[in-house]
Amino acid sequence: MSEAGKSRKRRSKSSSESSRHERSFIKHFRFELMVGSLLVLGIFLLVEDMHIKTVVYQGVVTLFQDITELINRIFIKFLGMVDVFETSDIVGIVLIVTAVVLYTSRVRQTAIDRYGDLSSCPDCGGDLHLIHRRPMDRLATKIFRLKVHRYQCKACDYEGLRIRAKRSR
Repeated sequence: MSEAGKSRKRRSKSSSESSRHERSFIKHFRFELMVGSLLVLGIFLLVEDMHIKTVVYQGVVTLFQDITELINRIFIKFLGMVDVFETSDIVGIVLIVTAVVLYTSRVRQTAIDRYGDLSSCPDCGGDLHLIHRRPMDRLATKIFRLKVHRYQCKACDYEGLRIRAKRSR
């Protein structure tokens, strides 16, 4: 290639590098540019003599009034349903739900502690293999959020469970 062809390639390469540099500059300082823009806009809105402040203020006030009205309507619907119950009924329901949740948590933890370690047969020490779960095992999996596996010994007739906590997502 001639010298002119090489220099053209160099020029085009350097111009692409500068545009790439500009993009990386904007990308690198995006947060600072946004904060600066917000600062300039805020100062402009404080200083200007147009009625932008009034329009923005009225829009914000209208938005908050609409949100308040929506919440008020939801509460009226909810309180209309609650009028059927007395305060003692609501407190009783909350106490019963709390007791059920606490009891379920205790049963879950007890099952994990009792059946959590099953690596070999406790009767003969033989190897275990996984077998199909029963419907109650599947139900316990759903209700208590557990991993329930049923094992059977290869040497004797022992059948047992290994229960572990499901990992949170």
